[in-house]
Amino acid sequence: STYEIFSDTGAGYFDSLSGLVFFLIIGKWYQSKIYDSLTFDRDYQSYFPIAVNKMNNGLEVTTQLKDLKKGDEIILRNQELIPADAKLLSTSANIDYSFVTGEADTISKVTDDYLYAGGRQVGGTIHVQVEKNVNQSYLTSLWNQDAFSKEQSSYKTIIDVVSKYFTIAILSISAVASIVWYAIDPSQIFNVVSAILIIACPCALALTVPFTLGNAVRELGKKGLYAKSVDTIEKLSKVNHVVFDKTGTITNAKELKTSFMEGALTTEEQQLVKALTQNSAHPLSQAVSNSIKNSTSEKHNILEFNETLGKGISGKIAGKRLELGSDDFIQVDAKDDAYSKVYVKIDGNYKGYFQVENELRTGFKALINSLKKQYQLHLISGDGAKDSNRLKQYFQEKFLHFKQSPLQKLEYIKALQKKDNTVLMVGDGLNDAGALKQSNVGIALSDNVHAFSPACDAIFSANQFALLPKVLKFAKGNMTVVKIGFALSFMYNIVGISLALGNYISPLVSAILMPLSSVTVVLFSNLSSNFLAKKHLST
Repeated sequence: STYEIFSDTGAGYFDSLSGLVFFLIIGKWYQSKIYDSLTFDRDYQSYFPIAVNKMNNGLEVTTQLKDLKKGDEIILRNQELIPADAKLLSTSANIDYSFVTGEADTISKVTDDYLYAGGRQVGGTIHVQVEKNVNQSYLTSLWNQDAFSKEQSSYKTIIDVVSKYFTIAILSISAVASIVWYAIDPSQIFNVVSAILIIACPCALALTVPFTLGNAVRELGKKGLYAKSVDTIEKLSKVNHVVFDKTGTITNAKELKTSFMEGALTTEEQQLVKALTQNSAHPLSQAVSNSIKNSTSEKHNILEFNETLGKGISGKIAGKRLELGSDDFIQVDAKDDAYSKVYVKIDGNYKGYFQVENELRTGFKALINSLKKQYQLHLISGDGAKDSNRLKQYFQEKFLHFKQSPLQKLEYIKALQKKDNTVLMVGDGLNDAGALKQSNVGIALSDNVHAFSPACDAIFSANQFALLPKVLKFAKGNMTVVKIGFALSFMYNIVGISLALGNYISPLVSAILMPLSSVTVVLFSNLSSNFLAKKHLST
């Protein structure tokens, strides 16, 4: 164009060039807006339905993180996460910063010491005062740290491979086209090659996965399933084995009937038991704690607190040593029956046990009947086999496993994976961290107080538990949309490049069609994903 204008041999093509740049910039702007919209949704509210217990006029109230303010006093039990930078109000604390630093050793803290978000309290209950608002990006980075990452999405791998060779292929096609058009009409070489280079666009291919699955993540979030990343949707679509924990997962931690059997506890002993069990977030500990009414406002100082995950807790209170847990932990003879039991020893003397009658979650029977048509179902529990007769109607006996330690749960998942199975583990996130991390997809089911678990791929609100079969169907449907999106993208490039090779379209038309391909794929992905959400996730 410059040559034609200065040589006075033509009008040039600056108008076409301006249009070309305009449409190319529109395409880039549109693509950036798409990624911005996906990034905007990636805050802690989408990923972490985390709540803490806050002191409000002397009462313990469950409060969402977004409602925490500087100066609030919150309570943290054993293994619970410090959600925001805070100051220690209790006498002492042992903080585990392994998620942040990688160091397993705990750090001792005393009154007024500063505690950083991301640490876990190890030991008895502590009170802390919030010093800063919850750091959203920091919590997100904790959950997404490399230590807890899993394999890369196969679809991302495909896109990487295609992108690697896409440019080489287009340049080769352009070179061949220039040779062919040199023989046909040399004056058209520039238009043909330019049109090929402009219309050949991997954008639609690159947008298919993040936009389809990103929209799926948002739709699941509306239903109480907070996925860690878009890769979780792909993994859910491949699942063929589903493994459940029992206590707090298929049973409702809120609907527990607790009574003390084989003995009696004095009022003082009851208060000591309550003080100890308040330090554990395990559903059975909370059931015992809630069953004992507060008759005194005295705060007990707990020494030597220890919790063996899946087994029991112990500690020294008011000069007495308490041990509560399973028959193995307490070392007493037990009779298996239909109930969970928490055995009690005080100063080495067996006092009896708390019998906890748990109810299966609402909709569990329908959930199992729906899942077993397509998936192999397993149950692995740390409890005894007292519920085996009741659960045989839902699970095959050979896939019912009781008295499983956290390590045994993890090894069970590994054994399934060695047979080329894709495993979904559903647990309460308290003593299932190893199994959740090992599984292809780990879902932590949460009631009111949510223990932060970077080992899981998603957190599922417990009141939406019955939606699990529909969630799996929704995931499969979205992967079908991704495949169709890939097909549309390849079809666009094949047709567009063919038209450009034949000199049927100009560079300016190519610049218009290029962003339209992205628009088409994005609209298709969005509308299809929304349709699937209405079809599968509606209640």
